[in-house]
Parts: sequence; structure tokens; C-alpha cells
Amino acid sequence: MKIYAPNIHLFAFQLYKSANIDGTPTDKNFLWNTGDEIVDITLHQDLHLHQRIDVNKEPNSPRVDLLKETEVIDDNYSVSFDGITLDQNQNLLIKGFAHPLRLYDSYSLWLNLRRPEKENNNHTDDVDISFLRKLNPDNCLTVKDNPLLIGQTLLITGWLTGAKEKKLSNK
Repeated sequence: MKIYAPNIHLFAFQLYKSANIDGTPTDKNFLWNTGDEIVDITLHQDLHLHQRIDVNKEPNSPRVDLLKETEVIDDNYSVSFDGITLDQNQNLLIKGFAHPLRLYDSYSLWLNLRRPEKENNNHTDDVDISFLRKLNPDNCLTVKDNPLLIGQTLLITGWLTGAKEKKLSNK
């Protein structure tokens, strides 16, 4: 089975204040380190996410984009990566981003890995559904358990073969 422009979205959440009353140390940078590990394992690129965020920004606001102002480009509060070739044999371009955020008492990381719809102004080719395995080697998108982790969601999207042609013919 083939799909067009597959996307994997990982949404992970952790408490930003330790709830441990027994004094057990917790890794407050767990979520950012996990994002770095996933991108490194999958795409062999280091985002240095921990160095790009400011966890002390606007502490009294319920929603805070954590990317340092020096890292923000055109009001985009995520760290983008593109131009990465996942498979040397197939030469498939991968794009994506990591968006660090604080929501009330939680840190949030939205990580996106995708095969773009267009490359050099041309529609990209459909890929075999097994391509999704390459974006999740050794189940790296399953966030390891941590005392501060409060949940995660993995969302996979893509166009089924033929849907792209139908969409293009309606334009």
C-alpha cells in the first residue's frame, strides 16, 4: 500500500514542577532531551533543543512559547529542520519541527516528522507505508516512562493513493 505525504506528530507532556515529595531527583529537561534523542535516532541530526529554550519566560502566563526570542524566525516559535535525506538508497527528503511550550503546569513538546507534499515545486511521489517504520526506528517515538511524564499522543496522517490525484483534479 502506498501513501502520499505522510506525517507523524508526537505530542508529549510533562509536569514542569516536580510532584515528588520523597526527594527523588527528576530530570526537568526530560522532554527536551527526548526530542533531541528522537531526531538524532531518526534523522541523525542534533537539534540542541535544551539550548534553544527559556523555561523561565513569562512565568505568570498560562501559555508560553518556550523558544528563546533569538531563535524565533518570522514569528515561528518552533525549531524547523528540513533538507534531511532519510534513506540514502531512496533519497527521500524529510522535514519537520519541534515546538516547545508550557501550558499551565506542564511542558509540552510537539514534534513533527513528515514527507513534504512538494519538493522543488513538484508533488512528491507516493511512498510505501513501510516508510513510517523508518521514522520510528526501535519505537523511538514511544516516550520512555518518567515520573514527570503525564501523557503522549502519536498522530499519523497521510493521503491514500489516489486521493492526491482526486484533490489535484478538483483544483
